[in-house]
Amino acid sequence: MPAIPLVRMVRIAGIGLAASLAAQSPRPAVLRGRVVSDSSDIPLRGAEVGIPELKLGVKTDSAGLFHLDGIPGGHRIVVVRNLGFAPYQQVMNFAAGDTMNAEFALVRTVQRVAAVTVKAAAPVVDKMADFESRRAAGFGHFITREMLVKNDGRRMSEIMALVPGNQVQRSKNSNTAWVIGARGTQSFLRQCSERDRSDLAKGAGCACYAAVFLDGAQVYGGNDGELLFDINSLRTDDVAGVEYYGGGATMPAQFNGTKLACGALVIWTRVR
Repeated sequence: MPAIPLVRMVRIAGIGLAASLAAQSPRPAVLRGRVVSDSSDIPLRGAEVGIPELKLGVKTDSAGLFHLDGIPGGHRIVVVRNLGFAPYQQVMNFAAGDTMNAEFALVRTVQRVAAVTVKAAAPVVDKMADFESRRAAGFGHFITREMLVKNDGRRMSEIMALVPGNQVQRSKNSNTAWVIGARGTQSFLRQCSERDRSDLAKGAGCACYAAVFLDGAQVYGGNDGELLFDINSLRTDDVAGVEYYGGGATMPAQFNGTKLACGALVIWTRVR
């Protein structure tokens, strides 16, 4: 039986267009909205909404409202917590200068300690058990938590550069970095796809960028105009493990697809 989601996300919408590419310093994005109880829709006061990798965070007011600004563009892991409720994290894609409206509905945890422990621990154990199972099968390339600890302080782009079968492309004017699949620019698929304007401004071009899965959810799949995933948006301390597959022959079924000819990067985050 599939696990019941602990949180539902509703009414997410971006308003306002990103600043002109000609601007020297892109305006940061803003996340605002409210946090409520899933069962009663009652606003939750004092709930924490933050992006740990950026050390950004705010608490909701008496109406459950929050306003989080100073967010650089890119994919960010937004974490919502409140005492007595199950914590939640959501990958959100922020464009420079954008304002995102979101409502987070948190699910109250079962009061029995044993039940809370099972609910919190099971997904983490399962995903890393599957990670180890695929690593033992010998297909693909893996970065374990132990390897990440040994490279603490280094950017994810530096660590991915050590993995055979891929290339790391770094932006010329920012800390952004992307993973290019083993086929590089030789692939006839997505070789010259139209890139998102913000990626073009950072130096992205006609390369065969690998698909990216974050905690099992595909956050980049190679569609025209789709925003590339910045691997440097994640800190090594936030990552539990990484898998890289250069092609369909070695790629597990759950990460395979008709458009994933440029390889797949699978990243698992830590829950703390």
